[in-house]
Formats: sequence, structure tokens, C-alpha cells
Amino acid sequence: MPLFKQGDVVRTKGGAGPTMTVDGHTASGEVICTYWLKGTRKQEHFIEATLEIAPKPRGPSVSWLGKPRH
Repeated sequence: MPLFKQGDVVRTKGGAGPTMTVDGHTASGEVICTYWLKGTRKQEHFIEATLEIAPKPRGPSVSWLGKPRH
């Protein structure tokens, strides 16, 4: 059974590289991940043992940059 499910946010163990979103798994069991690099969407396959769930960012989960609503 896979360790990660579609939509999980992961990173490589050791924390190097960008956070990635799990898109699914290949027939051979590799994890298909999507990430953004310099404004370009990238997709790669990773061996499951090289990934971990990324820590959730600290701070507010929602930012509002507009004017207050009445």
C-alpha cells in the first residue's frame, strides 16, 4: 500500500528542493509529483522511500490583501 496519496504535499528527505504535490503513482510504484520551478510547472517520478510529508508552513493560513468587506 502506498505511503502517500493524491494531494499530499511532500519533499525529498533532507528537505532539499521545493515542496511538491503528489499526483499519483506509476505502475511500478514510483510517486508522481508536481512542483513549480521559476514559474514553470514540472512533473517527476520519485522512489517512495526518498520522500516525506512536508511540514505545514507557520503563520496564518489565509491572507487577505483586499479592502475589508462590510
